[in-house]
Amino acid sequence: MKTRISLLLSSTLMLLLACNSPDANSQSLVQAVERAKQAVVMIRTFSPYGNFTRHLNPQQLNRSGGSGIIIDKDNGYILTNYHVIADEEKTSISVILPDGRIFNATIVSYDHLSDLAVLKITPPKDKPLPEIEWGDSENMQIGESAIAIGYPWLYDLEGSKPGDAMVWGYQEGTNEYDYGLLIEPQQPTVSVGIVSATDKIRLSEKHLNTNLIQTDAALNPGNSGGALVNKEGQLIGINTFIQTGNVSILYRGSEGVGFAISANEAKTIYDQLIEFGYVIPVYLGFEDIRSVTLDLSQKLKLSLATTGVYVSADINEHSPAFDAGIRKGDVITKISGHPIKNDLHFKAIARLLPLGKKVTCIVIQDDKHKTIVLEPMVLGTFTMSDYTAMQPDHKTLKNYTRRGVIVTHVIPDSVLEKAGLERDDLIYQINHRNIHSLEDFRIFIEMLPRGKTIPMRYHIERRIGQNSWYRFIDFDRTME
Repeated sequence: MKTRISLLLSSTLMLLLACNSPDANSQSLVQAVERAKQAVVMIRTFSPYGNFTRHLNPQQLNRSGGSGIIIDKDNGYILTNYHVIADEEKTSISVILPDGRIFNATIVSYDHLSDLAVLKITPPKDKPLPEIEWGDSENMQIGESAIAIGYPWLYDLEGSKPGDAMVWGYQEGTNEYDYGLLIEPQQPTVSVGIVSATDKIRLSEKHLNTNLIQTDAALNPGNSGGALVNKEGQLIGINTFIQTGNVSILYRGSEGVGFAISANEAKTIYDQLIEFGYVIPVYLGFEDIRSVTLDLSQKLKLSLATTGVYVSADINEHSPAFDAGIRKGDVITKISGHPIKNDLHFKAIARLLPLGKKVTCIVIQDDKHKTIVLEPMVLGTFTMSDYTAMQPDHKTLKNYTRRGVIVTHVIPDSVLEKAGLERDDLIYQINHRNIHSLEDFRIFIEMLPRGKTIPMRYHIERRIGQNSWYRFIDFDRTME
């Protein structure tokens, strides 16, 4: 009897101790946060509300920001969202580490279609920077733990108000100000949830995101550009936007539906931004493709479950698609292992196809499913009827103050030559659309209606000696 009572008391005591101590899962999450959080930084951007003289007061200072992740401690590279630093009028970008260290940052490059940007700070010699570890987002399971780390509501939570910003001083001999804030060292905020869904998409004229991770870990304004990590503290996503009602927004509170760019996709884009300065979309040769709709499925006598894109125009001869045997009237249902949902989905996948590698497509041709292998090309130039433009590299862009495409050749006596376009001009805007890259330029040109004359205004930057000269070039363009 005494033995039974002793065993009962012992079991009860063990149960009470277990209830009052953190379980293994909690400890695992704590350790994951400790491994990752020191590499998640606060990003602050500052710009004046207008053109002011040196007597700028705090109320005239526009502040915004978000979060970022130190990817490369040796080179000081930080990955964040493009929309965190997108305002071209930003005059200063500061990076604040959890330990309170503050650095001035410069923009290395960005890809606005994926909403990613790379910043750079100068690594200190006395105290190394932290660095996050990349994870593999390809094999994530729905229901596994997801930890969001960042700086939500970064201004409200720290108690600062508009006007708390202070101008540290005007740099004599320049047109620049040093902007600063009274900042207390802060640790990033952590929210825990699960991977709610994978392979989500955000497709529009401004965004081409595939393989997005959906999570119920709370994301709020300020979390943008922060880390989504797994239970090992490895980076599996870059927190990007939340969904409220029918609109994806960046400035309201969390309702439990947040999205992150998958780490694998972010790594592909990051590597290209570091090496080339931009994403290099491959060229396949399709002039026009259309989403497979219900009406089109019935017309083509396809299975109602068929999704993909319909090749609705002749393919450029000697292009990868033409050489591989794809023709007008074919339906592409899968590329590089990815089932195609619609035309924008196809373009989003195609722009990130691996460089220098062959790609397998599943095509419906003559009512039969065929496997066709393509060898994509990389095009660094785009030729119009009267001029040719190219994608500038890192070194060339240093000679200009903006992103854009550079004119390499203008046909004599052409419309553009008479309008004033010259070789080495950088086109950074057409009408009201910013031209970030050759890809943007091609997308804009391909969207122009055929057979219709359209007034065009090119915004260009021209280098004259050590100075930049900005001007408009106006002309009418008829696309054939």
